[in-house]
Amino acid sequence: MSRIDGENWLRLHLAARDTVRVRSLIKKYGTATELIEKDPNRLFSEGEIDGATLGKLVYARSAEMQKRVGETVELCRKKGWRIITPQSRFYPERLLKLRRFPFVLYADGDAELLNAPLKCSIVGTRDSSQKARTVAFKFAYGLSQLGVAVVSGGALGIDAASHEGALAGRTGTIGVLGAGLGSGYLQKNAELRFRISGHGVLISELEPFEAPSKYTFPERNRIIASLGDACLVVESGVNGGSLITADRAHESGRPIFVPSKKIIVSDGCERLLAVGASETDSPADLFKGISGREADEAVLRTVPESAAPDYDVDFELPGFKRFFFGEKTDNRPSVHNSRINIKKEKNGKTSENGEMASSVPEKRLFAKPDEPNIFTVAPITDGESEVLHVLTKTPVSLDKIVELTGLGTDVVSSSLTLLELRGTVSSYYGNLYSLKTTPAEAD
Repeated sequence: MSRIDGENWLRLHLAARDTVRVRSLIKKYGTATELIEKDPNRLFSEGEIDGATLGKLVYARSAEMQKRVGETVELCRKKGWRIITPQSRFYPERLLKLRRFPFVLYADGDAELLNAPLKCSIVGTRDSSQKARTVAFKFAYGLSQLGVAVVSGGALGIDAASHEGALAGRTGTIGVLGAGLGSGYLQKNAELRFRISGHGVLISELEPFEAPSKYTFPERNRIIASLGDACLVVESGVNGGSLITADRAHESGRPIFVPSKKIIVSDGCERLLAVGASETDSPADLFKGISGREADEAVLRTVPESAAPDYDVDFELPGFKRFFFGEKTDNRPSVHNSRINIKKEKNGKTSENGEMASSVPEKRLFAKPDEPNIFTVAPITDGESEVLHVLTKTPVSLDKIVELTGLGTDVVSSSLTLLELRGTVSSYYGNLYSLKTTPAEAD
């Protein structure tokens, strides 16, 4: 995808992101660039667009829009955010099937996760019970251990529990926000969003500092529903927003699951069962429902270290004992810390995405911990290890790396220089850095 193509998608996004007719014209003519190059007055005279759409397309071609596009691109460059359009390799193809597919997704984190082979949307009420949060945490953790990326909405309650569980596992999580990436909305979850951007990806179709509204969350739900191969509703009222997500998932042909009544019961889940949703009693069972394959018991016999008291790993639920402890296991397995501690494995192996392997399971789905160690020149320093730990193949700014590592700017800069000399890191204009990308992986 060329720079011009990307800018033209952004033009249409800023001018007409709410217009279905523009999307139908894109499908007719092929790309945003081909539509932008059409004379909007001629489209209007030929009856292809109405007056309102004419005004939006004229604005998309204006000098004022060119300025807005430049400012948005520069802002995202400074923040280390990626602008993903339908012509990008990171854009999930299934989103194009939506009637109102996003022209642009702003992404903070590992954009590779958007095209993980298996994904599951987990949603539920914000005003959730502790039992429901524990259920969400355990389902998300188990799916993440099995290689399923968990998709949720970054809000309080079930969303937060789902993200926490996924972060405790191997694969990571996708947070779809109902506000801009730079919005100050929901400060209570600011720390969680920070960790998702470091070990998963945050996405939003809203402008970087756009505040949420009563319309943005239902619209956000269509993306959550479409990204998952299935949708699990953990707990909901009869009129909860989670039911909107379930409805959107059903419209997209995704199966709907709710926890077994032996585990937890809620009015919204009862309503879903009445219209055809399926019960599931464990992450292994849900994994089979999503993938058609039996779960690998070996990766399920560890207990996650909970991130907060809300997620009680000792809270025994029907269907979970065998999942966590193994069918014939009498003793509780030792608790492991799911965060990969690179400092303890300075001379360890290196995964496909450049992260150092440790004694605990790899967090990322795409890691290949059996690859040989590429550091043959000199032992890796602590600073390099910390920097390597937060980098992905999505370029991020120097300021973002400093923020994620907690190291000083001088230490980060020197570490990046050494890593670039080792051939592990690529640098870009604007003080952006990423793990080394091969030509076949480039856009």
